[in-house]
Amino acid sequence: MKKKLGVFLFTLALLLGSASIAFAAVSGSEEKEAAKPSRTATSSEGENKDITYEVTTLHSVTSGEAVVGARLQILDKDGNIKADWVTDGKDFELTAELIAGETYTLHEVSAPAGYIKAADQTFTVSEDGSVDEIVMKDDYTKVEILKISAKTGEPLAGAHLQVLAPDGEVVLDWVTDGTAVRVDGLLAAGVTYTLHEVSAPAGYVKAADQTFTVGEDGELQKITMVNDYTKIRIRKVVK
Repeated sequence: MKKKLGVFLFTLALLLGSASIAFAAVSGSEEKEAAKPSRTATSSEGENKDITYEVTTLHSVTSGEAVVGARLQILDKDGNIKADWVTDGKDFELTAELIAGETYTLHEVSAPAGYIKAADQTFTVSEDGSVDEIVMKDDYTKVEILKISAKTGEPLAGAHLQVLAPDGEVVLDWVTDGTAVRVDGLLAAGVTYTLHEVSAPAGYVKAADQTFTVGEDGELQKITMVNDYTKIRIRKVVK
């Protein structure tokens, strides 16, 4: 690639699959597919009620736009900070600040919610005055939530679930349809959330709250909540 004169900048590159990209102004925005259908569910008490719910499934966080809110630094070989900024979605330019031929480190101090901090990345400043393009990729958090029946071991439909943030805010709210809900690039890495069951389907007992901490490695994290079922024994006796 032919480099341009006098500036240190980063640019947007092609995104592969569901990876998100962070440049020296670190990566993209989240694409959310939100559905707000209304469904009639049966509560554990057996009465029908209309539940309006929202399911946010994030199957892609690659939009071709730069991520806003990542804090980046450029460090010299001795660890001194040469630049420190929070990405705003625009190219970051550093002119006549770095020494030609010297090697520096692009370091991500913190990533925005839903993304994983990138590993440190070193680069050497060109000695011919060319523009050095630095591309840094941020992976994103991936969580899959599945409700299953203790009786059958199969996925369970009709359970009203929520994911709660540490402060109790509802992050996700939905009624299960017998399939797993995939949440990509929404939950913050390293944060502990609570999976809460608002109501169980008829014949089942509400499960206890279940906490989970979102991984910081970008690997798919599978969360399973099991519903026990009601049990009644009837005995006929002689007076």
